[in-house]
Amino acid sequence: MAAPPPPLLLLLVLLLVPPIPLASSSAADLAALLAVKAAVAHDPGGALSAWSAASATSYCRWRGVTCHPSSLAVAAIDLPAASLSGALPAALPLPPRLRRLDLAANNFSGPVPDAFLASATLRYLDLRFNSLSAALEIPPPLANSSSPACAALTHLRLAGNFLVGQIPAGIAQCRSLRVLDLSRNVLEGAVPRELGRLGALRVLDVSRNSLTDRIPAELANCGELAVLVLTNLTASPGGQPEFNAFVGGLPTEVLAIPALEVLWAPRANLDGRLPLSRNGTCRLRAVNLGQNYFAELAIGCLTYLNVSANSLSGPLLSSTERQCSSRLIGDNIVMQYYDELVGNVLIGNPFGSEFGSIANVTLHDFSNNGFGGALPSITVSLDRNYSYGLWLNGNMFNTTLSARFFGFCKVATGVAINLSSNQLSGSLDMLSSCISIHNFDAGYNNFSGSIPADGGGLHFLRSLVLRGNNLTGQIPGQFGDLAALEVLDLSRNSLTGSIPLHLTDASHLQLLRLDHNRLSGTIPPSFSELAQLTVLDVSFNNLSGDIPNLRHPADCGFFIGNPLLHQCLGTNASLPPIEAISSSKGVKKWGARFKSLIVILVAASTAIISFLLVILLFFVCERRKRAKISNLRTKVVVTFTDAPPELTYENLIRATSNFSIQNLIGSGGFGATYKAELVPGFLVAVKRLAMGRFQGLQQFDAEIRTLGRIRHRNLVTLIGYHLGESDTFLIYNYLSGEQVSEFSRAEPEQQGRLAGGSLKLLSQPEKKTSQHT
Repeated sequence: MAAPPPPLLLLLVLLLVPPIPLASSSAADLAALLAVKAAVAHDPGGALSAWSAASATSYCRWRGVTCHPSSLAVAAIDLPAASLSGALPAALPLPPRLRRLDLAANNFSGPVPDAFLASATLRYLDLRFNSLSAALEIPPPLANSSSPACAALTHLRLAGNFLVGQIPAGIAQCRSLRVLDLSRNVLEGAVPRELGRLGALRVLDVSRNSLTDRIPAELANCGELAVLVLTNLTASPGGQPEFNAFVGGLPTEVLAIPALEVLWAPRANLDGRLPLSRNGTCRLRAVNLGQNYFAELAIGCLTYLNVSANSLSGPLLSSTERQCSSRLIGDNIVMQYYDELVGNVLIGNPFGSEFGSIANVTLHDFSNNGFGGALPSITVSLDRNYSYGLWLNGNMFNTTLSARFFGFCKVATGVAINLSSNQLSGSLDMLSSCISIHNFDAGYNNFSGSIPADGGGLHFLRSLVLRGNNLTGQIPGQFGDLAALEVLDLSRNSLTGSIPLHLTDASHLQLLRLDHNRLSGTIPPSFSELAQLTVLDVSFNNLSGDIPNLRHPADCGFFIGNPLLHQCLGTNASLPPIEAISSSKGVKKWGARFKSLIVILVAASTAIISFLLVILLFFVCERRKRAKISNLRTKVVVTFTDAPPELTYENLIRATSNFSIQNLIGSGGFGATYKAELVPGFLVAVKRLAMGRFQGLQQFDAEIRTLGRIRHRNLVTLIGYHLGESDTFLIYNYLSGEQVSEFSRAEPEQQGRLAGGSLKLLSQPEKKTSQHT
C-alpha cells in the first residue's frame, strides 16, 4: 500500500489549481441578495451589516439567509421585525430557488415586486405590516398564460399595508394557495368569484378593506376552506376600523362548505336568513355575525356563536336544544385564527377573562336582539375542563328562572350568564343550583323576593350583578364566605336591614354597590381592611355613623343621600354628624377643627394662586412666541362647505389639545382620529394622517375616496382638510348615536348619493372650497 502524500505536497498541488468561479445559480443568488440590501434605505439595527460583496462566498451565513444543504442555493430569507425600511423596486429579483420570503413587520414601501408573485419556486410570502402601496397586480406570465409561475405559492400574506384597487382575479392562478390574507388594506370592489378556483384554500381573510357587492357563491367550490373572515372588529382602542359593506346575505352554498369551521363577518351589512343548521355543515364551530341585519335564525352546534345586535325576534328555535359538542376539529391553522379572533372579542369583557384558555371555552351570544318568551334550554356536551358563557341580555324574555335553564351548569367547569335588561320575573332561588357559576348578571329585570340565603354555596362566584330589580329583605351574610367574590352589585332595589359585618370577610372584594336601597345601621369599619376594595357605593340609603377609612381613595359621592351619616371630607376623612355640632362640647371641637381648616385653606389658596400666575406668565410668553411663528408661516384649513369662521388650524389644534390622547376616538392604518369641539355645540372629527407612510398623491386620494364612502358609527360627512409640511388632516362631521343609526339604516341609493356628493366636492376644490387661516 502506497504511503499518503506529504501535506506539503498537497498544499502545493492546491495552490497550482486555478480558482473555480461561482456557479451561475450562486451568482444569481448573490446578485438577488445584494439587490435586496440595495433597496434598504435604513437599517438601524444592522441586520444586513454582513450582507456585502466582500463576503460573497459565505452568504449562506448571512443573517436571515438559509441555504439548501446540498446545493447551497438560497432557500429562505427571514427578516421579520428587523426595523428595515426603503422602497422595493418593481423589478426586484429573487434568488432562483427561493422557497420562503418573510419581510413582515418592517417599513418597506412601493408596490409588491413582480418577481414575488411570478416565482415558480416561492411557497411562502409574508409582507404583512409594511407600507406597501399601489394596486396589487399579477404579472403577465401568471395572468395571461399557462406558465407554472406562482403555482407553488401556498401562503400569501399581505395584511396591514396600503394596497389599493381591486383584488385581482389572477390570484386564482396561484392554484396551490392555502392561506390568502389581504386584510387591513384599502382594497375595494367585489370579492372575485374566480377565487372559487382555489381548491386547496384553507384560509381567506379580506377584512378591514373597503369591499362591497355580494359575497360570491363560487367560494363554495373551495372545498377545503376552513376559515372565512369577511369583516373583523377590534375591541382595542388603537385598532383599525372596518369599512367592508357587502350586499345581500350569506350564500347557502358557502355555509355548506364541508370543511368550514370559522365564519367571521361582524358588521358586514348582511341580511336575510341565517341557516346554520346541522344539515348544512357538520364542522362549523365558530361564527361571528353580530351587528348585521339577519331576521331569521336556525343555528347548529357551535363552540363560539355571536349573533348579537341583529334583527332577530321571537323565541330561540328548538335547534339550540340539541346535544352540542364543544370540540374544534381544525388543524393548527384553524386554531391559530380561532384563538386570535375570539381572543380579540374578549378583550375587556368581564366574562371572558375568567375562563383561562380560549380553546376551553364555549360562548353563545344572542344579546341585543328581539328574542322573547321563555328562556331557551341549551344542552351542551362539554369536554373536561370546559367552561360555558351565555349572553341573553338586551332581549325581551319574560319568564322565570327554572332548573331546566340551568341544566348546563352540571357539565361545565365554569359558567358565565348575562340576563340583564330583559323582562324576567319571579325569584332567584334557582341560582343556588348552579354551583359552577363564575359570573351572573341579571340586572334591570323584574325579579322580586329576597336574595337566596344559600348563595354562600356558590364558591366559584366572582361577579354577581342584581341591580335594578325589585328585591327585598336583607343582604345575606353568607356572601362573606365566598372567597372568590370580586364584584357584588345589589344597587337600585328595596333591600332593608344593615350591611352584614360578615360581608367584609370576602377578602377579594373589589367593587361593592349597595346604593339606592333602604339599608340602615352603620357601615362596618372592617371594610378598611379590604386591600382590593376600590369602589364602595352606599349612597341614598338610611345609614348612620362613621365612614371607614378605606385603603383606596373613596369618592364622596358614594356616601351622599344618607342624612345621618357623618359627612365626607376629602377622600378618606370624615366630619361628625350635624346633630353633634349642636352640643357646646361639639361646637368647641368643631371650632378648633374649623380654625385649622381655615389655616390650611388659606395656605393652599396662596400656593395655588402663585402657581396659576406662573402658568399664566408662561402661556403669555408662549402665545407671543407662537404669534411670531404664525407670522412667518400661515396654517390654512380648506373647507368644502360653509363652515363657521372658528374652523381654523389654531382652533383645531387647541380643541384637540394638540392631538392629545384624551381626545382620541379611533385609530386606523392611515392615522388617528380625534374629537374637537370648536364652539359649544359644534363638534368635528379630525383624522390626522400619517403622511410619512404615504406614497405621493395616490395614497392621499385613496384615503379621500375611502372616507367619502365610509359607513362608520361616528364619521360620515367630509368638511375640509389641511395639507402642510408637518401636518395633514381631514375634517368631517361628528354625529350623535341617533343620527348615525338613521344614516346606517338608510337605503343604499341614498347612501350612494351622500358618498357621491363628497367625492364631487373633492374633485372640484377650486369651486367648492374656502380657506380659513
